Parts: sequence; C-alpha cells; structure tokens
Amino acid sequence: MKLIWLFLAIVHLMVDMIFAFLVIYLHIFSFVGAIPIGEIKKEGEVEIFILSNGVHTDFCLPTVSGNFDWKTIIPISDFPTNKEFY
Repeated sequence: MKLIWLFLAIVHLMVDMIFAFLVIYLHIFSFVGAIPIGEIKKEGEVEIFILSNGVHTDFCLPTVSGNFDWKTIIPISDFPTNKEFY
C-alpha cells in the first residue's frame, strides 16, 4: 500500500512540475513578447524564396537589398565556393 502512495505522490509531483513549467513559460513568453524593439522600417519590397524538402525549410534572402547589406555582418570568406556573393 505504501508503494502505491509513493507512486501516486511521484506522479502528482511530476504533474505539478509540468504545470508550473508551462505557467512560467507562458508568462515569460507573454512578457518578453511585449518588449518594444523600436521602429521597424517598412520601405520598399524584398523578394524572398522559401525552399522545403518536407522536413527542413530554408528562407532564401538577398545578400544585399535596399534595406540591409548582410555582407557587413557575414564575411564573404565564410562562403568560399559561392561566387554569387562577389
């Protein structure tokens, strides 16, 4: 009989911990999502492509657009075989 009560106590503790995790996670998600990030530029259009193989999805973005130049952050030397960066 003690073994059953111990098992039930462990299950109850696990359910409480999962519930507490979900409550904390949702509160953090709510508060972090409400933090303002500043003004977002909405000038012009940028053409993007989405590639998918059913498991993995790639967002293909231009390296240089009117809004942003990724070559200032990601060095061209990181992609030695891709000549389209040049």
